[in-house]
Amino acid sequence: MKKLLLLIFIFHSLLMAAQKKAPSVALHYGFTDFKTAINIKSSSFGNVLKNGQWSNFPMMDAGYGISYWQGLHKNLDITAGMNFTKSIYTFPAGIYTVSKNLFTFDAKAVFKILSEEKWAVTPYITAGAGLYSNAGKTGFYAPIGLGVHANLWKEAFVFAGADYRITFKNTDNKSFLYTVGLGTHLFRKKVKPAPVPPPAPVVVPEVKPVLKAVAVWVKDEATGLPLPDVEVKLTGTDGKTYTGKSDEDGKLKIENVLQANYSVSGILNGIVTQSKQLETAMFAGNDATINLILIHNDPRFTLVGKAVDKKSNKPVGDVNVSSNNITKASVETTHSDAEGKFRIQLAAASDFSISGKKAGYFSNIENVSTKGLNRSTTLYVKLELDIQEAKQGGQFVLNKIYFATNKADLNTTASTDLNRLVKYLQDNATASVEIQGHTDNKGSNMLNQKLSKNRALSVLNYLVAQGINASRLTANGYGSSKPIDTNSTDSGRANNRRVEVKILGE
Repeated sequence: MKKLLLLIFIFHSLLMAAQKKAPSVALHYGFTDFKTAINIKSSSFGNVLKNGQWSNFPMMDAGYGISYWQGLHKNLDITAGMNFTKSIYTFPAGIYTVSKNLFTFDAKAVFKILSEEKWAVTPYITAGAGLYSNAGKTGFYAPIGLGVHANLWKEAFVFAGADYRITFKNTDNKSFLYTVGLGTHLFRKKVKPAPVPPPAPVVVPEVKPVLKAVAVWVKDEATGLPLPDVEVKLTGTDGKTYTGKSDEDGKLKIENVLQANYSVSGILNGIVTQSKQLETAMFAGNDATINLILIHNDPRFTLVGKAVDKKSNKPVGDVNVSSNNITKASVETTHSDAEGKFRIQLAAASDFSISGKKAGYFSNIENVSTKGLNRSTTLYVKLELDIQEAKQGGQFVLNKIYFATNKADLNTTASTDLNRLVKYLQDNATASVEIQGHTDNKGSNMLNQKLSKNRALSVLNYLVAQGINASRLTANGYGSSKPIDTNSTDSGRANNRRVEVKILGE
């Protein structure tokens, strides 16, 4: 098995490497000789030669044909073609009185004894299989033969050959076929032009690029304080850019800046800094870093805030913070980051209310004012915004809700926690709450129960008046039954007189 595989591999390699005949077509003139073959069959080959019974060409049937040639190897071609003639003799044995049309079709392997690439004249032997159509019948035969092949200027070739057609049926006559023909290649071989040697490379001396670090500081013009989170951009005349943000010290350092001319500027809160030019000459010298200062002029104050959980004192991220400019009737919003930090610009000489919004949270509303602040000495206004988680079942006290003494009349101006509750219900549109009224232990239980219920109803009615659907609200009075402090002191009793909110559903 290994030897067979080796032979197959060697044969395939030869086929791939050798020069082969190009696809060609040939026309030939042929002479078909049944008579000699019939004589040999009736006596013997030797007797035919001895008695001079071999037919000469005028006694044979002349015809013509066409064939296709294809090289598989320098010593092996295949050819397939057809031949036509008329003869009184036929392949099927019979009475020869009228000439019949004879068509033959065969395919043969041509084994060239010499390579036609090296020799102008090449002898060959052939073997194959054929099909005849003659005298109304068809049959098969096996042609074997020999011949000679000659190339003409590598563009055409001539050949002459003789085949002995061996039939497969005893009732069929054998025959000889003698051919002479001319063939030509279907495609001309393309002559590859001699390769043109590439030009000698031009040696350009290597110029190492000049790279340096560029440090940019951004400062507030009014106070000289460093500004963090400024988006700084270096734009080169060749289109190359470098970008980054300043740190808490107002500094951005960019490494490996390629020597070129750059325009350097920054932007913070929609305000562009002054622009500086970084020129190629500044890359000269031994200093590893080029330093630049950008001045930012924004007349507004910066609110530096932090959203904090009121109960755990932990920062709360992703809080939507609103800054309502009460003086100028405008609103700005931002979000707290993962550390609860947020920044908002505040116009001068204005009052603001700052609140937060996050699903499931109850936010304080903080008041901030820039009235009386001097922008030349103050840049930052600091604020801690308390928010409280408001899950189902949780409850909290609304401290800043005030009523007339021993009455249920609301002081809506002083009761700022009412707005906190309105905002929570607006921000959490599916939440429902119970408003609970509580008193101290002064007076009768009946009066305290009635007073606490009426105060809870007053809060409910206020909420409805602000557009909150009454179906989300429940009001109950608990009198003095649930104190949270002592009733023995004025401050304790004040703590017990309160309004609480319980989250019934989210």
